Amino acid sequence: MRKRKSREINIFSISTLDLFASAMGVFLLIAIVALPYYLKVDPEPVDDVGKLQKMVEKLEAENRHLRDQQITTLLGLSTNAKSFVLLVDMSGSMMAYSKLMSETVNKIIDSMPADYTLQIVGFHKKSTLHNWQQPYVLSKMSDTKKKSAKAFVRSLSSKFNGGTPTRLALQEGLKYNAEAIILLTDGAPSFTRPEEIVKDVTRANGGKKEIYSIALGEYRAKPILVEFLEALSKKNGGGFIGISSY
Repeated sequence: MRKRKSREINIFSISTLDLFASAMGVFLLIAIVALPYYLKVDPEPVDDVGKLQKMVEKLEAENRHLRDQQITTLLGLSTNAKSFVLLVDMSGSMMAYSKLMSETVNKIIDSMPADYTLQIVGFHKKSTLHNWQQPYVLSKMSDTKKKSAKAFVRSLSSKFNGGTPTRLALQEGLKYNAEAIILLTDGAPSFTRPEEIVKDVTRANGGKKEIYSIALGEYRAKPILVEFLEALSKKNGGGFIGISSY
């Protein structure tokens, strides 16, 4: 009985080895045949990477375009312009809105990126102008220049008096190599009829500069002022807003 048992075990062991060897042979055959296919690079991931690269390049191009065509919002007025002349009314009636004037101009200054350029010109009496920088110079809006501009605006309040020579101010603004003019005032022009100013300035401008206008104070009670500013801005590619308080 022991010999038979031993023999049965030996027969089982040999059969198992034979089966294992056969299976290994089949596996090796399959591996050898399939190996070249596994060594090839799957084309699908390459296509995905290529598509992703094209998407990234497209987005970068769109971002560059948006930076080049940057639209700035100045107190709700949207513009593509990056260089400005800000004309500030310094007539006697502006004394009541000196704080509002400073806050408004400061908001405009703060909204400008460092590569934008600006000149500020105050106007009053019959023909008096006050320049922040040298005449016909536009300064980039670095932090230092912004502080300087705000200090200049604060200094204007102590000089408020006289009439409103709006025509003179606009003619001065047109002399600058700027893309846009911003007119800030609380009253209708002195010395010249508003409709004449709109006609003359529009003709002299010839569509070269956008002209934006801001009415300060109780502008709702001044239809002549509102009509003047709306017409001026509309005919010169700009916009009009009124500010009574913040």
